[in-house]
Amino acid sequence: MMNGRLDLAIGRTAVALSFGLVALSIAVGIAASPYFRATVGLDRGLTSGYTRGDTIDVPSAAYRGVARTVVVFSRSSCPACQAARPRLRRLTAAVKRVSDARIVLVTPLGDESNELVYARDLGLAESEVMAISPSQVRVRAVPTIALVDSQGRIIFVHEGPTGDDDDLEIERLLTLPAGR
Repeated sequence: MMNGRLDLAIGRTAVALSFGLVALSIAVGIAASPYFRATVGLDRGLTSGYTRGDTIDVPSAAYRGVARTVVVFSRSSCPACQAARPRLRRLTAAVKRVSDARIVLVTPLGDESNELVYARDLGLAESEVMAISPSQVRVRAVPTIALVDSQGRIIFVHEGPTGDDDDLEIERLLTLPAGR
């Protein structure tokens, strides 16, 4: 009788492990698929390499003259960026309510006309769009959002689609006194 229970327990464990391995294989397969990687913006690389305190690789005109600048790295053809449009519109509106802040959309060189249409849809003016070569910046996944100070030092950076917590953190950081 004891061997029967032990065999049953071992059998159940083996089945559970098999299901777990199948689920893991599916998850890894999905994450490695070109569609998934393009959807979440990973088709351009895995990480930006930016961390808090780094200086951002965009021209200083983007952040000079204001205490805080939100720099949004995005492209109109990116599925994850398209899905993030409502959040980016809300973020644009939130930044524009802060007197000493600005928002800049950084897009890749090459298709500026589509990027300007995309920017207008987000509530941005042409003067708030910078088209630069992707090789100039360390961003490899879009959308990437960075909040920088007046010296271009990163206060906050987030890669990929944002969630409510990220949006609230950006809005909170926008309202802190300069130098914090």
